[in-house]
Amino acid sequence: MQHKEQSFSPPKESWSSGAPKPETAQSREKSSLKKLGDVVGDVLRDVSTANQMAADKFDGDSALMRTARGFVTTGIGVGLEKSMNFVWDKVWQGDIPFYDKSKFGTGMAEAMNRFAQKSDFNARMYHLMKEGTQDLSLAIFYNFLAFRSQPLLPKAEPKHLLTALTADAMEAFVKPISPNLPGKVQFDAQRGTNAIVTEQIEALDDKMAQFASRSYYDRVKDVQVSPMSDQIEKLKERKKALQGRIGELHVPEEGGNLEKFIHKFVDISNPVTVLGIDMISGGLATLIRNFKEVRKVRKEKGGLEGKKVFMPKKENWKDRGGDRKPYNEKRDYSKDKVYVGKSNWKDKKIQEEYDLKVDDT
Repeated sequence: MQHKEQSFSPPKESWSSGAPKPETAQSREKSSLKKLGDVVGDVLRDVSTANQMAADKFDGDSALMRTARGFVTTGIGVGLEKSMNFVWDKVWQGDIPFYDKSKFGTGMAEAMNRFAQKSDFNARMYHLMKEGTQDLSLAIFYNFLAFRSQPLLPKAEPKHLLTALTADAMEAFVKPISPNLPGKVQFDAQRGTNAIVTEQIEALDDKMAQFASRSYYDRVKDVQVSPMSDQIEKLKERKKALQGRIGELHVPEEGGNLEKFIHKFVDISNPVTVLGIDMISGGLATLIRNFKEVRKVRKEKGGLEGKKVFMPKKENWKDRGGDRKPYNEKRDYSKDKVYVGKSNWKDKKIQEEYDLKVDDT
């Protein structure tokens, strides 16, 4: 008895009408990824365009390059401020020259310290005079470096010096900002005076020891002879007077966290750091403003997915936009074409006409 062989075929897959087929889901996923990639790519393209649009404003620097140079300049300003604080402490004490071979002398340092200790107003005025003088000297020194290293470093302008001096003045005379400033200034002034007087006393002690070493014993008269005794007595009187000028140090009150922060911020405030912050804020603000303009143009031209929007170069004196042909160009620019006009491009071959219907860069 013959049995017929039964053939088995795999069951056919049945899909409900509501469930998407695998091919459809994959294609939708690819389409979504492509759209996301186009969106991200368009944003990056617009950021790049906005970045390069700033080259006219910043003498060839892009917005991000301007910002980066601003951070470097700020760092230089902070470093100069820290080093100049040490140098100026020596200048005020008369240890090193202020300019060329001219020294203030310890007498001037003591006079300034006495001036600061007369009243709280004098202490605040002393602070402004000292910080203002240091800011001015730092600006001169930095601009000399900038001149010698052109075009690596930008020069500090009068507005940056004025901003730094304004910050010093506000710190000195706006009492709610720095209520404990006079106490700190007077403490530093008395400590500086004590240090100067102590050095003078040590110098007198050395001189008296030298004079005393010249004494000898007279065997004929059987007495100890000190030929410099009169000078030694005068030095002792002077030493006693100096010791009376050493004052007691009263530790000033600690300010709150806000006052401490303000003091630290103003302490590093000088024309160079102000210049650096100005460059940072200017670069970022310009980048954001240009980016908004580029996004607006992209939207007006229908999105231009996957394409780069080229912004026209603006005339600085008129500040007008619009598509702009290069000089000596006689080609016809129709409405469906946009001219690429990046600022400060020296290579004329790069300045060309882009057809937005074809360009997929």
